[in-house]
Amino acid sequence: MLLHVLVVLTNVIITINARTLPEPIPLTEQPSVDKQKLVQNPGTHEGDILLPKAQSRGVARIGTSVRWPNGIVPYVFASGYTADQQAAIVNRMRKLESFTAINNARCVQFRPSVSTDVYYITIRNGAGCYSYVGQNTEMTGERTVSLSYPGCFDDGRTMHELIHTLVDPSLNPVYYSSGLTVNHPQFARNGGVGASYYYETLRLTIPSSGHPTTNLFISRDDANDDNWEFKFGINFPSAYKMDLVVTTYNPNVTGAFQIVATGPNNVTFVRTSSTGNPNLTPTSTTSTTTMLTTTTTKSTTTTTTTKPTTTTTTTKSTTTTTTTKSTTTTTTTKSTTTTTTTKSTTTTTVASVNSGRWSTTGALAIARAYHTSTVLLNGRVITVGGNINGNTVELYNTTTQIWSAGPPMTDARILHTATLLPDGRLIITGGYYNKFLKTVEIYNPTTNTWSTVSSMNTARYGHQAIYLPAPSNKLLVMGGHGNNSVMLQSCELYDFGTNTWTYTNSMIEKRVYFTATYLPSLSKVLAIGGTGTLYGSAEMFTISSSQWVRSANTMPNDRYFHTATLIPATGQVLIVGGYDNPERTYIFNPTNNSFTIAASMGQGRREISATLLPSGLILIAGGSFNSSSLCRTAEVYDYRLNIWRPVASMNVARSLHTAVLLNASSQAPVVLITGGQIGNSVSTSNCELFNVNG
Repeated sequence: MLLHVLVVLTNVIITINARTLPEPIPLTEQPSVDKQKLVQNPGTHEGDILLPKAQSRGVARIGTSVRWPNGIVPYVFASGYTADQQAAIVNRMRKLESFTAINNARCVQFRPSVSTDVYYITIRNGAGCYSYVGQNTEMTGERTVSLSYPGCFDDGRTMHELIHTLVDPSLNPVYYSSGLTVNHPQFARNGGVGASYYYETLRLTIPSSGHPTTNLFISRDDANDDNWEFKFGINFPSAYKMDLVVTTYNPNVTGAFQIVATGPNNVTFVRTSSTGNPNLTPTSTTSTTTMLTTTTTKSTTTTTTTKPTTTTTTTKSTTTTTTTKSTTTTTTTKSTTTTTTTKSTTTTTVASVNSGRWSTTGALAIARAYHTSTVLLNGRVITVGGNINGNTVELYNTTTQIWSAGPPMTDARILHTATLLPDGRLIITGGYYNKFLKTVEIYNPTTNTWSTVSSMNTARYGHQAIYLPAPSNKLLVMGGHGNNSVMLQSCELYDFGTNTWTYTNSMIEKRVYFTATYLPSLSKVLAIGGTGTLYGSAEMFTISSSQWVRSANTMPNDRYFHTATLIPATGQVLIVGGYDNPERTYIFNPTNNSFTIAASMGQGRREISATLLPSGLILIAGGSFNSSSLCRTAEVYDYRLNIWRPVASMNVARSLHTAVLLNASSQAPVVLITGGQIGNSVSTSNCELFNVNG
């Protein structure tokens, strides 16, 4: 079996080939008789790459002319697919977006093409698996991605071809050849007892800077003898050093591998791991983690373990990795590491937690609570509605840290929904402002204008709205309070193409002040809690069938005015705060459709904000813990260890505020807290920034 690993850096591209034993299939695949081999399409480069006629080789030149702006790849489906087949392709797009996210920020987004798109890919049920590479702005004609059914219809083949549309790694190569042997050092993984995974570590030196953007492309090997690729790429803004660990998915596997590094500048390789007896001390500069996770600390070492378990460690300053229930301890200082190993080598990586720092930023012009805040694709933050002058809108400039007035909405509203669409627009539904609202408005940041679209069939507030990606391309609105404050379980779908609302299957329970979370890996929507019946219950909506399914169990405590945050590394959802024993937290596992109890917060609270940080930690800020007491404290949840830790407190105690993450892909992410209530029915215009790095 051939493992093919490709690392795409700004100015280097690294390919690793490792011969291994058969391994479990990590992603879905069709029976072997239906498989389309990737290297058997005549007239293509490397068997599955189409070349523009103007190019003699399949080299997508580095630059903005071949990279999709902002990582957004528009697409259309040609005729020849059923609705279910289109849905299967889109589901794999969502998986690829999830796999390629860096610190939980998406680097790539596939969305349906709109009329203003000059460049887009056309997905066809063609004769084989192949595609063009890059955006190809100099090319005329169709940018075809051929995914024949059923031959190309598993995760690996589909994502392989979609990755070709992002970049083509074909530049001047530098080779490194080696192999894992029984004399290589070993480590234990996933809490196992005894070291059984061979590995080799390499120090890669990238000599100069490249493009300032960061991209990550991953395609997973699918355990067969075709030419599969496992890819990831990191574009660094400056010269860098990286520690690459080559290991295997199964234990006790040996075999040869080759790295091919390609780019405008040569990368250098220095082997750093020992080939001596594994029970002796290896001279490794890399600590291999035992969890499929990304850990980022203030003095950052970032470790990513992926299937078929290539582990990459990038070292910039001082990080300490300690071992529990084992005797492996690694200390890294200024890219220098000393490792001491005795017989047991089970390791656990524990990130130090920075307490962070709060600072005041520009205040809103109008005090607000029960409002919404959303980060637009242009980087600005739009705050909409609220309990004072509820039709007003303000825009936050992250560079100047100043708010400016935006165009007002037609209707004033609170307890409405605000949903960012793939094309950058923002859709607002329902709400309440001295009347029950069923009106809907869309904000266009390009023209800085609002437009009114068809109203919902039912007025509602305290409801939820989720955008359903292609092939649905609709907005799902659920529950809430209807006219005369009747609790609703009804659901509606908005069709952007026809500007119409239609009812879909109702939820099993009536729900108000609940949470709704889109689960991209399952193409489902998860609704949790609310003030209807069975407050502690959940149910999932399957997009393809429009059916709701109740959770296998319920939380023992009612939950409303709580938060629910998807943990990308696990696919599980953390439920925090709300009414009834608000210090208790829960984890919902969509795979088995059930709740488990998680560690309790240090301070019970409701009407809080929850923000997923780039490190994977979840920041909880503010809230109230009884009818008159407000919190200014903040805590972070570490899903790897199931623990809460206090961080710096806000300057102002508040509840019913909003929180959004800014600069998610940078080295200095911050969280913007906006408005909220600071007393009994007293709102504030105060805003604060939480600097994650202190």
